[in-house]
Amino acid sequence: MSTLKRLHMQLMPGGGQLVARAAVEKNYREMRNAPRLDGVRAPADGRMYLISNLMPAQLARKHRFWVVLHLAIFVAAVGGLGWNLA
Repeated sequence: MSTLKRLHMQLMPGGGQLVARAAVEKNYREMRNAPRLDGVRAPADGRMYLISNLMPAQLARKHRFWVVLHLAIFVAAVGGLGWNLA
């Protein structure tokens, strides 16, 4: 038996279970009817946004790296294609 359940039994003998269940149900209803706090909405003015756990400078550095990498792969592929056709 959990500590909380034992405490309820000690504090409210007899009808304690009914009182505890009613309190839990009331708490559940209040939580269910409360507004959600975990939702993410787009800005109302239409601005673009990006959700990230990185700081803006780190995010920019990461994207810059991937841009340079893809550009290098593209240039190598075009060069290889030109070399292959020659």
